[in-house]
Amino acid sequence: MLTVNLALKEGLDVAGVILNYTQPPENSLAEETNPKLLEEICPVPVIGIFPYLKNMGEDFLQNTALRNLNLEVIKKYLGLDIIHKP
Repeated sequence: MLTVNLALKEGLDVAGVILNYTQPPENSLAEETNPKLLEEICPVPVIGIFPYLKNMGEDFLQNTALRNLNLEVIKKYLGLDIIHKP
């Protein structure tokens, strides 16, 4: 939130935020409630949640992004229709 608010204050365009898990899930209360809370209070959209991945192959990353991110927000922000789901 601080980064988003500062970026907006400085006049930068912010398409949205992506929550990125860098460690395996712990199934904590924070993991369960923070995404919804951010959607409610963040001044830009929450584009999605990128889960923790052990396998970092290119195809696996692409498929994970397609499953977990709201690509419509990204396409609208870019003004392009170049991102296609397989």
